[in-house]
Amino acid sequence: MASIDYQGAKTEIENIFAHSDTQRKIIFWYDAPKNFKEDVEKQYPRRKELFPNDPDILPEMELKVLQAPVTFAENTPTSPSFFDELARIEAEMDQIDYDVLLVGAGAYGSFLALHAKSKGKKGIQTGGATNTLFGILGKRWEHREHVAKHVNEAWIRPADKPKGFERVEGGTYW
Repeated sequence: MASIDYQGAKTEIENIFAHSDTQRKIIFWYDAPKNFKEDVEKQYPRRKELFPNDPDILPEMELKVLQAPVTFAENTPTSPSFFDELARIEAEMDQIDYDVLLVGAGAYGSFLALHAKSKGKKGIQTGGATNTLFGILGKRWEHREHVAKHVNEAWIRPADKPKGFERVEGGTYW
């Protein structure tokens, strides 16, 4: 199936999508500005253009993109604590019909994947590489062969940068 490997995530993703009876209702969380959510929604319909030599990297699915809170760099959290925000997100997840959670939500990611699994769902934490599944390229991935070999004219850069983005690993996600 897919020839892109995000340090072990490939096998888990392939196993989930390999079963034709899977409904493939996916929710995707990412802790980025609103425009990043819009970037993912814009890129998903172009998935065959993103990986023309390996279209199974991003298969057809019912995709719902949700935005996790942006609490890094110079962005102000909206909840009084990390755990209050986590509980809010988990409650929102519980209101959505989904089979798989694909998550790259910073510090929230592992907790959200575990929450999905506790509800009998699949939870995959792909972290900072998640955007590359949607053909969105950040500085971190420009020279990494396992990603760079897929980059083509259909790939984009994030349309928006959050306040203080350069303080997050030197702006590596943008």
